[in-house]
Amino acid sequence: MKTVIFPLIILLLSAMISCGSSSTGPSGPTGAGQYYPLTTGNTWDLQLNGIFTSDSLPLQEISGEINWIITGDTTHSEGFQLFNWQETSIREISIGGQTISTDTLIFVNYVAEVDSVIRAYNSPSASIYRIWMKYPLAAGDWWYSDSEFPSRIMTVLSVDTSITVPAGSFNECVYIQQTEPELPDSYVDYFYAPGVGPVKYIVHVELIQSVYHSVAEMVEYSVL
Repeated sequence: MKTVIFPLIILLLSAMISCGSSSTGPSGPTGAGQYYPLTTGNTWDLQLNGIFTSDSLPLQEISGEINWIITGDTTHSEGFQLFNWQETSIREISIGGQTISTDTLIFVNYVAEVDSVIRAYNSPSASIYRIWMKYPLAAGDWWYSDSEFPSRIMTVLSVDTSITVPAGSFNECVYIQQTEPELPDSYVDYFYAPGVGPVKYIVHVELIQSVYHSVAEMVEYSVL
């Protein structure tokens, strides 16, 4: 079962990215930063719930928690500031109320705002980066996500969505959807609240004989 679930989790974890090469340092905070507040000590806690169904396997329930924290900052080899965005995720898979596996993933992205784009690097010396968000944002804007998945498209569906999650209600949220032509019935929806950051995302992946669907909602946050 892990051979099926883990690629879907990797899809989710890489979902906000697009690749390019670094040529300039940060131009200073702009509107993009309000959806990804980059300050050491900022934290976001989310709860995860979902299901995995397959024609040949019993229904699997997925639950867990995700923690994002900016643990500090460092300097990119080109001389500009990066923030260490650490993610810790715990995912539990159960069948009929009985846990069959629990997995913990921990990794760090090195994040900066450069030219009104939120960039994420794998290391402080990397020249290739992933785009987490572009600015300014307007409904209908879209871009290709990254070179590893060249057909992946990110589309801004709304810039004024209202969202309610366990952490509260948020207005004027940005709603971005990820799609791929190779997976026409699959999508990832992202919601970002101004001044707060990412508050919710939904992953729906349909393969030939299986469906994965999960919702992650923010339960607590601290933005300095």
